[in-house]
Formats: sequence, C-alpha cells, structure tokens
Amino acid sequence: MREFNVTQDDTNTLNMLKRIKRFSQIPEEDLQAFIAAGKFREYGVKEVIIKEGNIDSWVYFLLSGSIRIIKEGRVVGYLKRLGDIFGEMDALGGSSRSTSVVAEAKSLILAIDTSIVEEQLRQDKTYFCYLIYRIFAEVLAVRLRQMFEENFKLKTERPPAKAVPAPAKPVVPQGKSPSPPQQKKKSESLQEKKILLVDHVEPTRKILRTILVQDLKCGAVIETTNGKNALTILQEETIDLIISELDLPKMSGTELLSSIKRSERLKDIPFILLMSDANTIQINATLQSQISQCLLKPFTANTVIEKIKEAFRKS
Repeated sequence: MREFNVTQDDTNTLNMLKRIKRFSQIPEEDLQAFIAAGKFREYGVKEVIIKEGNIDSWVYFLLSGSIRIIKEGRVVGYLKRLGDIFGEMDALGGSSRSTSVVAEAKSLILAIDTSIVEEQLRQDKTYFCYLIYRIFAEVLAVRLRQMFEENFKLKTERPPAKAVPAPAKPVVPQGKSPSPPQQKKKSESLQEKKILLVDHVEPTRKILRTILVQDLKCGAVIETTNGKNALTILQEETIDLIISELDLPKMSGTELLSSIKRSERLKDIPFILLMSDANTIQINATLQSQISQCLLKPFTANTVIEKIKEAFRKS
C-alpha cells in the first residue's frame, strides 16, 4: 500500500472528486477541507484494505479500480463504481470489522479517519461534520431500502401458510361471566422522560438534542457544560437519564458518576458515558459496572436511540 497527501492546488484530484455525485454540490473550499482530513491510498492486486475482526475508525471511498468484500472466507460482493463507500458502519459503531475488503485490481482510495469528527466539532466546523453524517445517512438509506426489497421479494415468493383453525371458545357455566382478558402493561413513553446532557462541546449537544427531541420525542432536555453544574441541576430537577461526556471541565465524567452513585436519591438514574475510541482504555471493570451504556463518537442517530432504549430497559 502506498499512502500520500494531496495538496490544495491539485486540480486533477479535485475534478475527479467532483465527478462523484455526493461531492458535486460541495463548494471547493469545503471539499478541500474534506480531503485534508484523509489520506489517499493506492493498493495493489490482492492487498488487504480491511481485515475482518480488526477495529479502526477509517471509512473509504473508491476512486478507481475494484475491490471484493469477503465474509468468513466467502466473497459476498464487489465494488467498482467511482465514489462507492465502504467500512462506514463498523467505524461509526465502534465495533470490529464484520468483513474483509481486498483489492481486486490496482485501486486508488480516499480514506477518512472518522475519529477527527470530534476535533472538527471542537473547532465549530459543523458543516464538515454534517457532510460526513449526510453521506453515511444516504448510504444507510440505500442499504435499508435494498434490505426491504429483498425481504419483500422473499415474502411474495414464499407459499401461503395453511390456515390454522381458531381455538374453541371456553364453555362458561350458567350464572358466571367470563373473566376479563388481562391487559398488557403499557410501557412508559419517552415523552414523559427528562434527560440531562453534559458536554462542553456545543455542536455535540445540538446533535444529541435534535435526536432526543425530534426522533425520540423526549419530554424535556436540559443541557450543561460541566459536571459541577450537572450536580446542581440534579439536586433541583427530577432527571430520568444522564448523557455525559467523559472529558469535562471542572469535574470529569467519571467524577460526576462517582458523586451520583454516592447519592441514595440519584444512584439509580441511568447514566450513558459519551467518549471517543481513544478514551476506551480508561474504562475499567468498576466503571463499566456503574454506567448503563457507552456511546462512542462519532455516532449515528440509530446508535444513540438504541443506547438510550437499552439504558432504560436495564433500569
């Protein structure tokens, strides 16, 4: 593999990227910033780009050549089109790679490190982050649509199931009325929940607030930038869930968690710890047992929703 950077005045590369549909509407200045966040890599035939089981934060755009995707030693697909993206779902979720990717022919690839998204947020470069999330959302939408179409096709091709006779109605003795059917316990709605966000990076809070309010329809979202303010809010408000960044000014996320766990009134509130891949080495067994969920950055809306639902299920 050969890796190299691209200078801002490399018009040939810029023109090539502009041929990709999802990049064609992006202003040149923003496109240059996007390129600067990554590396160009050239792979020879049979060179491994992604190895199944590994963990990393890179996503890839195919610029030329072709690649094959391998799952447990079996080829499951090929990518050959300009702008094809791969590796994004595992990188965003912080999970190990579910497939291997190997160069079928000599291939040129733009590799983007998604771990820099948090740094871009700190610099208030929200457009850059929006661009990355929009690209991933487009890819996810296409894959979900393909999965739906495949499932629908399977259902239409499946022979109809045989009719099952309805169970006989129980005989009720004269003078007695049948017992009313038991009603299922209605799950508590997230619309009644009040959630506390603790993060000193404003764009991160904005993204989370949007997911909580628009997607989950949470009743109320309270924001603060540090752990000390969070403790004050917890004394004054009834909070149902806490989402806190690990690295906080004045009081770290772990110190905030320790203070909460020492309080009889607060110790049972579900606590989601927000952090980057680089922070995972700080998560020891004791801390792991105290938190409800870990949310790795960068994250998707679906990941946030699943983590929140799982935190409430645990509680």
